[in-house]
Amino acid sequence: MPTHLRTVAATRLAASALVLVALGLTLTDSSGLVPDRVIDLMGYYTLQANFMALAVWVASTIAAARPTSARVDRALEYGRAFAAANLVMVAVIYWSTIAPLGLQAGPQLVTVMLISHIVTPVYASIDYLVVGAATPLPLRGWWWFFAIPTTWIATAVARAYAGGWVPYDYLDPARGLRAIAGTVSWHGMLLAVLTVAALRVRGLRVVPHFAVVTPSPSQVPLDAARDLDTDRAVA
Repeated sequence: MPTHLRTVAATRLAASALVLVALGLTLTDSSGLVPDRVIDLMGYYTLQANFMALAVWVASTIAAARPTSARVDRALEYGRAFAAANLVMVAVIYWSTIAPLGLQAGPQLVTVMLISHIVTPVYASIDYLVVGAATPLPLRGWWWFFAIPTTWIATAVARAYAGGWVPYDYLDPARGLRAIAGTVSWHGMLLAVLTVAALRVRGLRVVPHFAVVTPSPSQVPLDAARDLDTDRAVA
C-alpha cells in the first residue's frame, strides 16, 4: 500500500477508534442522562450517525488496501459523502439547538459530546474534501441521504406520540406537531444543502484513493478488442 494510503488508513482507523471510545464512555456514564435501555440509547441519531461513519471508514480502509471495481468505488464514495454530510448536520443541530445538554454532566459526557459533535464531523469533512477523485458524484443519488434520517425521524416521532421515550426536546409532543414539523423542516433543508455540497464540491481533492481494477484482456468486450487491434494496425 502506498505511503499516502497508509496515512489515510491510519487516520480513519483512529477516528473509528474514537467513536468506540465515545460509546464506551457513554455506556459507563453515571450522570443519569444516558438511558438504561439499549433501544432508547440507539434512539439518539448522533450515535447512529457516528456508527454509520465508522462503518464507512472501515470499509473504505479495507477497500483501499486492494484493487477495487469502479462500482465498489462509487458506492463507497456515496457512503463517504453521506457520512460527512450527516455528521456535519448532527454537529450544527447539536450546537444550535441541543447544547449545553451533555456538557454539564461531568468530564465523561463532555468528552463524548466533543468527540461526537466536533472531532468526527471535522475529521469526516476533511477526509472527504481532500481524499479521492475530484469528479463530482451524480445528483441522482441524493435520496440515499434522506432515507435513513427520514426513517429515524418518523420512528422517533411515532414513539414519542405513543408515549415512548423522547430522544431530543425538539421532538417532545408537548411542543405541538406544527412546531415539531417546523424544526424538522429546517433540519431537512440543512441536509439538502449539505447533500448537494457533498456530491458536487470535490475540486479540493489532492490525495488519490482507490486503485481501480483494470480489466484483463480476457474481460475486454469483443468489440473493444477489435477496435484495439484496428488502432494498432493503423499505428
